[in-house]
Amino acid sequence: ANELTPNPDGHRWVMLQPGIRLGVRKDGFYRVTRVELETAGFNVNSDPSLWQLFLEGNQQSMFVEPNGQYIEFYGRGIDTPESDNRGYFLVVGPSAGKRMATRVARPDASTVRAANYQHRFVFKERINYTNQVRNGDAENFFGRPIMSTMSANIPFNLSAIDTATSTANVIVRIQGFSAGIHSVTVTLNGQSLGTIQGAGQLNVAQTFSVPTSLLQQGANSMLLAATGPNPDTHLFDTLTVEFPRKHVMEGGKLDFYTVGNRGATLSGLTSPNVRLIDTTFEGDPIEVIGLNPVESNGTFSVQIPAARPKTYHVFEPSQLLSVADLRPMIEDSLGTSGIGAQLIVISHPSLMSEAAQWAAYRQSQGLSVKVVNVNDVFDEFGYGVLSSSSIKSFLRFAYTNWNIVPGYVLLIGDASFDSRNYLGGGYWNQVPSPIINTIFTETASDDFLTDFNSDGLSEIAIGRISARTSLRVQTAFEKMTRWEQSLSQPLDRGALFAYDNPDGYDFEAMSHRLRERLPTSMPATFVGRGEVNSQANLVTAMNTGPYIVNYAGHGSTGAWAATSFFSVFNVTCSNGATHCVNNVNNESIYTMLTCLNGFFHGASSDSLAESLLFAEDKGAVAAWASTGLTTADVQEIMGQRFFQKIGEGTLPRMGDLIKDAKTVIPGGTDVRLSWALLGDPMLKVR
Repeated sequence: ANELTPNPDGHRWVMLQPGIRLGVRKDGFYRVTRVELETAGFNVNSDPSLWQLFLEGNQQSMFVEPNGQYIEFYGRGIDTPESDNRGYFLVVGPSAGKRMATRVARPDASTVRAANYQHRFVFKERINYTNQVRNGDAENFFGRPIMSTMSANIPFNLSAIDTATSTANVIVRIQGFSAGIHSVTVTLNGQSLGTIQGAGQLNVAQTFSVPTSLLQQGANSMLLAATGPNPDTHLFDTLTVEFPRKHVMEGGKLDFYTVGNRGATLSGLTSPNVRLIDTTFEGDPIEVIGLNPVESNGTFSVQIPAARPKTYHVFEPSQLLSVADLRPMIEDSLGTSGIGAQLIVISHPSLMSEAAQWAAYRQSQGLSVKVVNVNDVFDEFGYGVLSSSSIKSFLRFAYTNWNIVPGYVLLIGDASFDSRNYLGGGYWNQVPSPIINTIFTETASDDFLTDFNSDGLSEIAIGRISARTSLRVQTAFEKMTRWEQSLSQPLDRGALFAYDNPDGYDFEAMSHRLRERLPTSMPATFVGRGEVNSQANLVTAMNTGPYIVNYAGHGSTGAWAATSFFSVFNVTCSNGATHCVNNVNNESIYTMLTCLNGFFHGASSDSLAESLLFAEDKGAVAAWASTGLTTADVQEIMGQRFFQKIGEGTLPRMGDLIKDAKTVIPGGTDVRLSWALLGDPMLKVR
């Protein structure tokens, strides 16, 4: 197999073996000790000659200490919008594993030395998130803003520049943000390079050829100024500098290449114990030995002999790397047709005991359930890399091949738009949700995970408990079981309709049309934002514990129209709120025909739907809300169908009601895909 091409058959074999996953976040040479291997669950008492290392189904050469005291290998990181952690797999194979070869540095017969190599310096800044740039699968994190009123200064450092070579390339990439024509002037170290032109939200790059003498050893500065029609707004994306660089170590390591039949002198070593790895052939590195370092004025240099073109990684002992994480592979083959379940529960590993409790409850009702560790999904369907696409691939396989076709999926674990932890709040994209384009923004869509024919409708009913802690999962579980055990004549509890002022749509009339879809005998209460004491009236009505609460109107991630009407503060009883949700042990279903209330993939704060779901012993048993921006006319069509069917009682589970309601939406997929169920799709509502 080509070592650069993933090998699905080879990977499937690897997944059937006992072993561990090794996480690699950056390129370099790694050592993993016997103690680390054993702690992660690897059988260190097996024959070390049988140890095999795999990446994407292809076996990798590695060094194994003869007594199995450690392994060493050359690893490469990964760079996707969702992950920087690549998965290597160490297993005990049936035959001898591939081992790194060594090659003695032969005496250099050539007197021709390369003075430099073409180095590629890259600075990619990721500090600002925007979901308003609809760029598909590309990242939505960018660098500092460039505005008509505020320039951006980008400092960066270069080293070992060879100014004897005349030219270098500076490549600047920016992301357009405001509408209209864009113009950004680029100044490097006080010298104007030219202008980048763009329009709208295009991501554009411009290459400038500059004299190498313009680059400075050490600190450099690039100034980006917006000069287009005001407001001319952009976001800095990436700076790349391609320049001739001498073969000088940087930070105790260096990645470089040699050209054909030219040697090189590698200098700047602080130790004679340098190690040189030939990385020319992917997956098959070779260690070059016998380098004979030469000391001069307290530093060392080595001669790289002339040969065919090669790429190298050289490092001093201080730069021998440790893997980012180790964990056992899960011996639970999901990619086989011999299993099946009506309900699939996919859980973050830290919440597996809570997932098992949820499964046991459903199994006690005679339902078949499969509990899946999301890491197993990443391993089997994503080559060990966190991604929402691997979850979709698994669910598609289960739907197509399992002997019991799953009808429901429950995700247990949070999602976050900051999957890479750029903002520093932690790695909370535990069970990732796809980020999709909609008309107005990009947003998360759990329904996309089970939409296998791209019509915007999920083939499997899906819901999520977007919790980071076991306490929150337990809270949602207890509310669900309490609700299902007290379903006698639920419509008698009535419906509460909250509505916004008529701003662009008559939300009061909409609410009455929704009410007309319910049985006439069902009590109904209406509270409008414009009435006197609206917040007090609304919360008082909520606290009676109605069967269902609906809101129609404008909204944000944490509020209905305005915090003066209803917000997360009324749920958490914080920030000075005096009217607080307190329907103790009498939870409601919440449906929110508004924007953004279901924004469960926030990096640091709860959406309104989450606040209601995780409020202990009160609030919502389930909340159905949008993660994005949509229009009220389409929302109402879906809402009318939902209220009609929940009133009829022919679809007793929440997930089926939602699937059905979305089928009546004409055209477009935004409402279909952005509405998320925060709760159990198997929740019995009748």
